[in-house]
Formats: sequence, structure tokens, C-alpha cells
Amino acid sequence: MAEVYDVVISGGGPAGTSAAIGLKNSGLKVLLLEKHVFPRDKICGDALSPDVWRQLLQLQVPIDEIRSFTEKIPSYGARVSSPSGDLVEFEFPDMEEDLAPGYISERFRFDHYMWKMAADSNVVDARDGVTVKGAHWNGKRWEVETSRGAFESRMLFIADGAQSILAKQMGQLVVEREHYCAGLRQYWHGVQGFHEKGFIELHFEKEIIPGYFWMFPLPNGNANVGIGMLSSKIAEKKVDLKKHMHRLIHEHPDFAPRFKDAEPLEKVKGWGLPIGSKKRVISGDHFVLLGDAASVIDPATGEGIGNSIRTGRVAAEVVPELLKARKTSAKDLKAYDEEVYRRMWSELKWSRALQNMLKYPGIINYTVRKSNRNETVRKIISGSLTEIELRKNIYNPLFYLKLLLN
Repeated sequence: MAEVYDVVISGGGPAGTSAAIGLKNSGLKVLLLEKHVFPRDKICGDALSPDVWRQLLQLQVPIDEIRSFTEKIPSYGARVSSPSGDLVEFEFPDMEEDLAPGYISERFRFDHYMWKMAADSNVVDARDGVTVKGAHWNGKRWEVETSRGAFESRMLFIADGAQSILAKQMGQLVVEREHYCAGLRQYWHGVQGFHEKGFIELHFEKEIIPGYFWMFPLPNGNANVGIGMLSSKIAEKKVDLKKHMHRLIHEHPDFAPRFKDAEPLEKVKGWGLPIGSKKRVISGDHFVLLGDAASVIDPATGEGIGNSIRTGRVAAEVVPELLKARKTSAKDLKAYDEEVYRRMWSELKWSRALQNMLKYPGIINYTVRKSNRNETVRKIISGSLTEIELRKNIYNPLFYLKLLLN
């Protein structure tokens, strides 16, 4: 007979593992499944925003446990260039708890760290190398079919990413170019010219806005180099992202010299980002969607790790009481959708407004020039890059009107 659980979590990335961590004291029997064997790669920009650490602290992860993750480099600011070639540096405000404002770490390292925290429990049965093939509701429980046999569960947490098999099965996964971004990533070794304090770099080139070219320093002299753009604009402008990325690396007068003695560590890899630029139904009868499967990536920045962890936290807070009360219908689980969007929609909405403004090179040029000349503006933007509550400043179109009016 199939093993029976209260909750099966499909997907061992930050969303699934954070949900598992949050359920450790719920009294529920939890099975966490991941199709790959850790450590495994995840195509990403690899930047860990301050929100990531705040979310872990709110999951009651001890600060010493966070400090124990040493496979990262601290980042104390950002370099941003405009289509006109102007460059400004933003220094991030200090974090509490003796943490740097941001960090950068390859996802194969960070996700493995999250997996180990989730698996280190007598409550969570964590199994990697197990592919979920589908699920069927038998009237009482889910029958979950996997590459390692069948399991039964009263609830499904679907956290298996942007191409989620289960989300497709539930009819919840629809790709809309206007609410989707495409990204390319390539690891390099020996890229020169990074800031000594580990600044991330975002370069806005006219041909790829709304989107940007990035260079993030990594441990051991490596770098994450990539490019991303809204999918609807790629189709509209017939943009070849790979071609543009090659040009920026090998021909751009500011970037090419930095790659002169560098070497690529892999071929260019691509992935899709379902952005949170519209409200979606992210639950149904006896299931909830988490992380990329719930399409909660920040529209303007493409950052999704913090938001993924947040959905895991919300699921672990909302679902146990409903499950214990046997209230897991689609109507009951709307409470999960409402709580996710209560915490996140304001930020996602303003981020979408910012993404729309980034279609105009003149706004980016003016903002970068103004930031260079005005320390107050620079501090406002710098704070907005690290503090969610302050981020509404740069997401609000009125901010740019105030800049124009001085």
C-alpha cells in the first residue's frame, strides 16, 4: 500500500523547502520531493536580496544557522548604467543581525543549503531524485505518482517551478508573453573590474529594455553573467537575446575589456520567468501553488527567491489549520491566495509600473544622471533596492515626476 502523508510538497527549491521548514512544528506528516539529486543547478542570477535573509529569520531559522552558510560573497551595493552610458553606484544601507545587505551565491549551493535545513527533521521526509509524474484525487486523498512509486496525501503543495507538471495538470499554468520574461545565464571565470565590495551590476542597454544585462561577482573569481527581457517585447522587436549578450561581452567598449582574459565555464543557458504582474488563482481543491509555479517573480528586477520563500511561509501558516479542520476545498483555500497577495500585491503592482516605465530610455538616462548629481536621490534609490517598504518610492511614477520637477 502507498505511504500516506498529510502534505506532499513537489519541488525542493526555496519555495518547497521553506514550506517544509515552516511545517516542522505543525504536527503534520510531510513528504518533500525533488526530481534532481542535490546539489543541483538552477538557472538564475544568483543574487540573494536582504529579503531572503529576513524571510529565513521569520521562518525561525537561527541567525547562527544563516551565518553558517559560508558559500557566498557579501554585496554592499550596485552599479547601474543607462542606455546613454552614464554610470552610478548605489551603496546599500547596513543590515541588522550583522549580515551584509546582500549576498551572491550559486543556486546549486544555496538550494542545497535550504534542502539540508528542510531535511534535518524527524517530521519532514525529504527525498531527492524522485520525479513527480502526476496526481489524482480519489475522493479522500491525492494519489501521487512518482518515479519511486505512489504516495497518498491530503494536501499538495505544488512548488516544482515555472514548468510545473502538476500546475499544468491542474490547469493553472498558462504562459502569457506580457507576463513572462526570458533570461540567459553563463558562468565565467576571471572577469575583471568588479567593485571591491562585491557590487552587483545592472546595465540597461537600449536594445533590450525593459530588461537588462547583468554581471554578478561570485566566490572563487567566478561571475554570473546574463541578460533578461520581457517576452512580449522580445517577440515585438524580434530580439535575439543570445546575439545581444555575445555582442555586449565581446564588442561593447565598456564590457569587452573586462572579458579579455576571462573564460566561459559553460554554454549559455536559458530559462523562463513567470512574473507576478497580474493576480492569478494560486490554489484549488486540496492544493496550493508556491514560488515560480505561483508566478510571483518581481516584474522589474526578475528577483524571485525572496518571494518564493514568502509563499512557502504563507502556505505553512495558513494551510495546517484548514487541513486539521478538513477545510481544503478551493473555496476554503482562497484564504491562501488572499494572504499571499495581501503581503505581496502592492510591491508586485508597483514593480509592474516600474517595468512599464523602463521601456523608455530617457527615463533611465535622466534617473541615472540625477542620481549621480544628487546624494538624496541616490540614497532614496539605494534604500529602495534593499527595503521592501521603501521600494514603493522607485516603483511609483510620481517619484520620477518629482525628479523632473526637481
